[in-house]
Amino acid sequence: MLTLTAAGLRADLIAGLLGALLVLPQGVAFARLAGLPPEYGIYTAIVPCIVAALFGSSRHVMSGPTNANSLALFAMLSPLALPGSPDYLRLVLTATFMVGVMQFLIARFRLGSLANFISPSVLLGFMSGAACLIGYRAVLDLWELARSGGVLATGEPLVALVTVATTLVVVRYRRRWPAMLLGLAAGYALGEGWQMQTGQRIERLGALTSAVPPLSMPDLSPATLAQLSGIALSLTIVALGQSISIAKALAERSGQHIDVNREFFGQGLSNIAGSFFSSYLSCGSLNRSLPNLEVGARTPLAAVFSSLLLLLLVLAGADLLAGIPMSAISALLLYVAWSLINVPKIVEIARFSRQEAVCLGATWGAMLLIPIEFAILIGVGCR
Repeated sequence: MLTLTAAGLRADLIAGLLGALLVLPQGVAFARLAGLPPEYGIYTAIVPCIVAALFGSSRHVMSGPTNANSLALFAMLSPLALPGSPDYLRLVLTATFMVGVMQFLIARFRLGSLANFISPSVLLGFMSGAACLIGYRAVLDLWELARSGGVLATGEPLVALVTVATTLVVVRYRRRWPAMLLGLAAGYALGEGWQMQTGQRIERLGALTSAVPPLSMPDLSPATLAQLSGIALSLTIVALGQSISIAKALAERSGQHIDVNREFFGQGLSNIAGSFFSSYLSCGSLNRSLPNLEVGARTPLAAVFSSLLLLLLVLAGADLLAGIPMSAISALLLYVAWSLINVPKIVEIARFSRQEAVCLGATWGAMLLIPIEFAILIGVGCR
């Protein structure tokens, strides 16, 4: 039983503010990666984050949009509908609802141990393949932005370079600071200065349609449910793998016992609820959950505070968000791709287990060569 104290609430509030600052640039970038309007990344960090925190077992997990979920969702649904179109949004909401139901059923029937069949090598192969795909897409986006204004006569590449460089410097020397946010701020400042001095236009994010998550409705028609059943199963496997790895990482650091089935229960409810509040697939985010632990969060209220403070930040800074350079967002995706490839862990697996190395390589290669939903199943089955 958790006891609320003034000191504990203050610690949770500080942790919540850090969480809001961390997810602000991530939400915008990951929504773009998922083929969605930027506000959907913000929405996914509000309602799902609150529900998962209140109904899950961990005191420190913060849920919301993740790079792996965003990429997998885009790769699986973009062949079915034009990204960003009403049909695409309908499929996204429906897939999110279906994944939530599957997670709920896994928890209800206490099948959380199934996540143990997803080996670390398979998850590492998936993440490495995802990194390559994210990086490739970010490079294409930057090329298109640069070409639209002439490669030598535009500030787009320079904005991207400054964004990445600032992010890397902060990560290297000030690990507790919100690196992606500061990188985005540096790119923003350079974009403003470049446009004022040269008169050359810098492509911007544009105004959000709404800061508050609007109500939405997944398509529950039999035809759509049948169409998305295999995709939803693959997305559930991806979410399971991420959830169990985050739960283990936090348990090792905090000493808290994690009830995996209860964690899946909270994640399932969060995705079901999110599908009715314009949110796409969410799960625990390691790069927000670990800082949440390290900064001293004591209860799940830190995640609740994070969501509410994020909403206030977006409401207060809507004009600033609209001016974010698109090249800065693409640069952040390049940074995300780079950070996903864990070279030391790959070398360790290659040295000590031939079977696990084969699983890693098979999953990584399949991610690049065949549809992602099949790549995930191949990785799980190769054990």
